[in-house]
Amino acid sequence: MGIEFERKYLVKSELWHENSESSAAIAQGYLGISSLATVRVRISSGRAWITIKGTMEGIGRPEFEYEIPVEDAEDQLANLSTTAIQKLVTH
Repeated sequence: MGIEFERKYLVKSELWHENSESSAAIAQGYLGISSLATVRVRISSGRAWITIKGTMEGIGRPEFEYEIPVEDAEDQLANLSTTAIQKLVTH
């Protein structure tokens, strides 16, 4: 089991963009959201993952992430996802 420590920052300018080297499109959807856990499916760069995140415990929360076949993820997004989004992540 991993522990996720999520941090959020306020970016005040676009200067960070000058130093970005690459970007990746991400398709993701949520299969379940409850008071105990969130289950997410994500596809990016020809790979797919299912992630289960627990509730916050202090500044972290338990996280389980497993790579799954892209075809399974596409089917889950199309047929089981309550919320599907597309986003672009810059590195």
